[in-house]
Amino acid sequence: MLNMDPNETEQKLLPQARIVGNMEGETVVCATDQLIEEEPQYTHIHQNEFSYRRHKKQEEEDIVICECKYDEKDPESACGERCLNVLTSTECTPGYCPCGVYCKNQRFQKCEYAKIKLFKTEGRGWGLLANENIKAGKFIIEYCGEVISWKEAKKRSHAYEIEGIRDAFIISLNASESIDATVKGSLARFINHSCQPNCETRKWNVLGEIRVGIFAKQDILVGTELAYDYNFEWYGGVKVRCLCGAPSCSGFLGAKSRGFQGDTSSRGSGVGSDTAMHSMIQSGTHEVDTSTRGSEVDSECVMDFTSEFTTYEIFKSRESLMLWAREAGKRNGFVVVTVRSDLGGKSLKPRVTLGCERGGKFKVHKERRDKGGKQRCGTGSKKCSCPFTLKGEKLTTGDGWMLNVVCGVHNHALTETLEGHSYAGRLSEEETSLLIDLSKSLVRPKEILNKLKQRDSLNVTTIRTIYNARQRQRVKDKAGKSQMEQLLSKLNEHNYLEWHRSCPISESMLDLFWAHPVSLELLRVFPTILMMDCTFKTNRYRYPLLEIVGVTSTNMTFSIAFVYLDSEKEDNYVWALNRLCDLLDGCAMPNVIVTDKDLELMRAVETVFPSARHMLCKWHINKHVFAKCRNLFESKDMWDRFIMKWNVLVTSPTEEDYIQELAVLHSEFSTYTEVLDYVTNTWLNPFKDRFVSAWTDMIMHFGNVASNRAESSHSKLKRQLGLSQGNFEGSFEKIHALLELQHSDIKASFEKCLTVVRHSSWPSEFKHLRGVVSMFALDMVLSQFKLSTSIEIDDLHCGCVIRRTHGLPCAHEIAKYKKDCRPVPLESVEPHWRKLHMSPPSDLINNTMDVNEFPELELLQQYFFKTSPDNRLMLRKRVRELVPSLATLVEPKVKSRTRGQLKDIIDMSIQKKASAIELILSASVDSLSPSVTRDTMEVLEKSTHKQTGPMKEKVYRTLSAKIMSYIDSFPAGLGPYIDQVKDVCDDGNCGFRAVADLVGLGENAYLQVRNDLLTELSSYSAHYGELYGSAERVRELAQSLSFFNEGRAPFDRCMTMPDMGHLIASCYKIVLFYLSATQCLTFLPLRSTPVPLPMRRHIAVGLVNDSHYVEVFLKPGHPVPPIECNWIRYHTQAAQGWDTIYTDCIAHFQSGVNGAGEVAKHA
Repeated sequence: MLNMDPNETEQKLLPQARIVGNMEGETVVCATDQLIEEEPQYTHIHQNEFSYRRHKKQEEEDIVICECKYDEKDPESACGERCLNVLTSTECTPGYCPCGVYCKNQRFQKCEYAKIKLFKTEGRGWGLLANENIKAGKFIIEYCGEVISWKEAKKRSHAYEIEGIRDAFIISLNASESIDATVKGSLARFINHSCQPNCETRKWNVLGEIRVGIFAKQDILVGTELAYDYNFEWYGGVKVRCLCGAPSCSGFLGAKSRGFQGDTSSRGSGVGSDTAMHSMIQSGTHEVDTSTRGSEVDSECVMDFTSEFTTYEIFKSRESLMLWAREAGKRNGFVVVTVRSDLGGKSLKPRVTLGCERGGKFKVHKERRDKGGKQRCGTGSKKCSCPFTLKGEKLTTGDGWMLNVVCGVHNHALTETLEGHSYAGRLSEEETSLLIDLSKSLVRPKEILNKLKQRDSLNVTTIRTIYNARQRQRVKDKAGKSQMEQLLSKLNEHNYLEWHRSCPISESMLDLFWAHPVSLELLRVFPTILMMDCTFKTNRYRYPLLEIVGVTSTNMTFSIAFVYLDSEKEDNYVWALNRLCDLLDGCAMPNVIVTDKDLELMRAVETVFPSARHMLCKWHINKHVFAKCRNLFESKDMWDRFIMKWNVLVTSPTEEDYIQELAVLHSEFSTYTEVLDYVTNTWLNPFKDRFVSAWTDMIMHFGNVASNRAESSHSKLKRQLGLSQGNFEGSFEKIHALLELQHSDIKASFEKCLTVVRHSSWPSEFKHLRGVVSMFALDMVLSQFKLSTSIEIDDLHCGCVIRRTHGLPCAHEIAKYKKDCRPVPLESVEPHWRKLHMSPPSDLINNTMDVNEFPELELLQQYFFKTSPDNRLMLRKRVRELVPSLATLVEPKVKSRTRGQLKDIIDMSIQKKASAIELILSASVDSLSPSVTRDTMEVLEKSTHKQTGPMKEKVYRTLSAKIMSYIDSFPAGLGPYIDQVKDVCDDGNCGFRAVADLVGLGENAYLQVRNDLLTELSSYSAHYGELYGSAERVRELAQSLSFFNEGRAPFDRCMTMPDMGHLIASCYKIVLFYLSATQCLTFLPLRSTPVPLPMRRHIAVGLVNDSHYVEVFLKPGHPVPPIECNWIRYHTQAAQGWDTIYTDCIAHFQSGVNGAGEVAKHA
């Protein structure tokens, strides 16, 4: 799109010009060299067309589901401004949104455009006018065209110049794709440029595709021309005048570009988009009755169905009459609905009036209009004033009903099918009950619909009806509870044992431990061996799920407990294992624990279960060896030979064999030093006693030398969950169903062992074991029985491995029994294999205290009345956490990636010094300010030391020293609690940019923050005069805030702390943490009433290098800096209580940070 100067209209052609415009990462390419008087010629489309690839298919696991709840009394509750998807510029996916058909976050999909009009400007080509009043933030229209590759965009741009096409509309969609609206596009292509625009572009994620929309930047009156800032970048060539006429007009397109030189004194008045389509000019000349549009209603289409509904049958009830009428309507191709129903009274007979679903006339109600007063886009009506009417009346004598035809005429065509007619597809009470039962049994919606259609061949229900019915039932079940309240309630309902930890500030969940009561019984019966492993992609919050499993006497796996962990740190694992230890209170502790090589988990196991033997999973070890060493061998034969020798080494039966095989391995593969160093230093030297058979065969592990049981349980769990983006409450329902089936299978295996006698165990040698020992153990004894024939009583040849690892008689023992003509005694079998029940040991039952007694309650009450008020509040909070109906647990926020390699592309800039790099975050759609975490720095530092040899094409290097020093600029005691530091533009406005981004306005809204703080200061100048000590200081701050020019702010106009901290906290009603190397403070609102902790907003800004502000993101449970002393002195009575909840956290800060000497106290 290009601006033309009216004074140059005498020119026939303009010289070739290339102007590229950036709109927050978008690009517009213009080629201009034709007359501007031609009318628009293009093909109008309503959505993007893909010419070089297919439309992306949104995977189910990528669908983001919001937590909105539709309230009939509040239509704005259906995915409004507070919707999680709206806040992240993502449209809801039909069929998955909890609001169903009421969802308002599908504007792109439903083409809910504002009313606009194409018009011819004076000397500026074509433009668009607002044909209604448009409020700020409203979606106006989508920028549509052909989605092409960036390479194709360059080719087309060059081709358009050669062909002499006057205006080329090519806008960048992302780093590799563009939208070309030159030949095919929407009306958005005609929106002109302005240096002071009333519109802006935004990118939205719609069903997996990125789409560009035009949104109102401010309130726009009807008749106002629409315009947005193209943000052109000028790269040389002809300079084109800007004709927008704005007071702040730059004079030329691309005048703000780097390298632009020339006279910018001229001012224009707009942007000309000089192509249009003749048919679009005439598109608004005819009005159509919207009530009958597309309904095939015709005044000549009259059909009489009187004979079809004329009957002399006496119906037993009103319901039977209505059922007959509706069935007759279905047979004839229309839907009969209830218009009016009257139960009658003293002098009136009961009656019912029936009619066609298209009867009546549509009326626009106030609640069906949006805030702007116009009818919502995408709505319509079936009503066409169809006169068809039936009347049913109860007879004066008896209980019968008679049906009369008042008018049998329809004024519309009959429908070919009843699918899609909402009333015809309604579910009956019986069908609704069946749907609820099937949903609780985890049957999928499609299968439920198929079941309903199998029961009734005339059923016309659609899948949308099934989804809506399921959602209504879910809302009914929740009864207004939050997700975490619902989860705790269900755990309590099914008698689960549950513990949780929450953040003391936000009360959001950190860790959650829960175990089924039947699983607890199984654990107490089979505590010998446990297997633990974490799995991922089970919930939308990206919390790892730690699953602890055991093994029964029938060799079946049972799940003991599930733990959602905030992170895979030793503290989290220790907490989870301590909860497991509490379950075993008074019972035998595990003898063997199997895990993979997770150092944090291994340390936690040693801490909580010091007496248990710890084993490493052989399968995971072999997997790591394969991944690390496979590519270091030049041929497959050498690799196969190595892996064979490695397996022989790992399965060495004795320590002497191990030493011998290790020497052979080092001898045969001496040239592969890197391989030998890896397997020796990483696995053999530190952990050989945990996975090599020479040591593990001395442990009674019942054959479990790998965590494959936990991996298998993970696989079943994920198949049951289906989605990887579910919430905790939904995941619990599916896991609970899985556990119920698991327990049933285990009980069945016990009964099978007690009642079924296999023919192979009929020999007299097993008469003491039949029906007493599990079939799995009998099979192993039988294999040793067959082996005893060749080994006889020689224990050296036997090895006795099965005796040590399984507790079962080995071959030489059985040979002795056979020689003595004795059956295998029951005492020779480990008690583990003889347990074919789920009852805990008798000694445990006898020693268990009376559960009806609670002597600690009286002591707790005495302590409550004796302790301080602060301790009373804390005690009451802890007690509330134990009662599901009183718990205030808040669901956690969605975390960033917790596993896998970094996806950030680290690129070198040739314009910088050799020691500096640039971090480009390419994974997101919109460009973000660079951020850095401690984990990122550690990984990148390690990668730097590994960089050897000549430089390759892609260079991976560490972050610049400036970025790396940000976290180190804060007190060392705070380091473990800092999750992330995000940088902002260093233009003198960095402090205001950081605040703008943290409060949700976006970094570029820093001028609005300046204005908000200035308004706050001027509105309460007297109060702030007392706080700062003088009116002169108030004037100085007002002058510092009063800088609204673009460009770098002078030093005296930058943010000053701590004075402006009070303004920020009071203006936005937030809690502000200010962090620096010398001073850390907390700022609270001075006047507003305290709100509950879950509703409070906490932000943190940090001062680095004594002159630059950054955004700081703290981890849950972080200590809180001391409250600024002036707040304590000058806050109003209404603000009393803001500081109460932070008492313990401040004490934590003073003891853990100030106590270490890293932070100076604020005087």
